[in-house]
Amino acid sequence: GISLISGTGSLAYGRDAHGKSRRVGGWGPGLGDEGSGYWLVVEGLRALVASFDGRQAETGLTSRLLSKLQIKEARELPHWFRLNSRETIAGLAPTVLEAASESDPQAMELCERAAADLETMIASVANQLGLEDGEFELVLAGGLLSNQTEVALALRERIEAPSLSPATIHTSQD
Repeated sequence: GISLISGTGSLAYGRDAHGKSRRVGGWGPGLGDEGSGYWLVVEGLRALVASFDGRQAETGLTSRLLSKLQIKEARELPHWFRLNSRETIAGLAPTVLEAASESDPQAMELCERAAADLETMIASVANQLGLEDGEFELVLAGGLLSNQTEVALALRERIEAPSLSPATIHTSQD
């Protein structure tokens, strides 16, 4: 089976019936962690600075993030970012998820991208282990997947499609 974890970071780990195992992801914030809470927030912050620069439209997500960070303008963001830990930054994921649940287009797009990255991680492990569709169990864990977040919902739609269909899907509570 395969376990997929998406919380502060992200990784997929699988083992076949013969004990062969593979890990995909878990490279940390500088090299990966796509689809994680940290990644989701950093991408939201990138959208914020892009809107500040006029490279894309401002949405409710950008104003929510500014409000949550308690900074008056985006120019203060680099200083805030340097001062805060990976866990603190990832702790803002509910702000992005809330915006997505209220149909903010930027936040929804970020959740879809996260789900696509997580699906790719599952598919990579399954492929490396020779696990056939419908012949493996999948366990979803971590804050973004254990709850009914927009990322979890988008991921379930993707993995229940014919291209990647585990026999069973379990959700592990934190």
